Amino acid sequence: MKLRRLITYGLPLAAAVLLDRISKILVLKYLKNGELTLIKGVLDLRYVENKGSAFGMFSSLPIIPMLLSAVFCIGLTVFVLKAKEIRPAYLILFGFVAGGGIGNLIDKLAFGYVVDFIDFRMFSFWKWVFNIADSFVTVCVIVFFIMYAAEDIRLGREKRNKEYKEDKDARG
Repeated sequence: MKLRRLITYGLPLAAAVLLDRISKILVLKYLKNGELTLIKGVLDLRYVENKGSAFGMFSSLPIIPMLLSAVFCIGLTVFVLKAKEIRPAYLILFGFVAGGGIGNLIDKLAFGYVVDFIDFRMFSFWKWVFNIADSFVTVCVIVFFIMYAAEDIRLGREKRNKEYKEDKDARG
């Protein structure tokens, strides 16, 4: 069972790291001195060196995001291995999140910054450029919370229905 859990967690993790590395290698090779418009006024690919963490925070103290990322990825992996029961869908999401964190950590260790390149210009309030690793982390965390909330609502409904039925049966 532990092997199945490790594979269900490890494959998405490896896929996220691999896709992130490939995308960044291509960006470093082809976009370092340029920009590519994919959808005019909406989406560009543009090389950016992010010396901070999410949204450029902690750029003056780069060790903090590195340590936080490493501790989070190790902690998540320990949790996955030690938890009594985790749904496979959660394992996959956790694997993608850890893979995204590792992808950006590799950049920090190799270059001292994270390579970002996805630039949505469609939103006037959105000023940040991000990468594949960021996308894995963000999307999977959002999906996790939606799934968790939906499951919590479902379990609450089932509990209320069971209590109602028991109360009704007790009254006759």
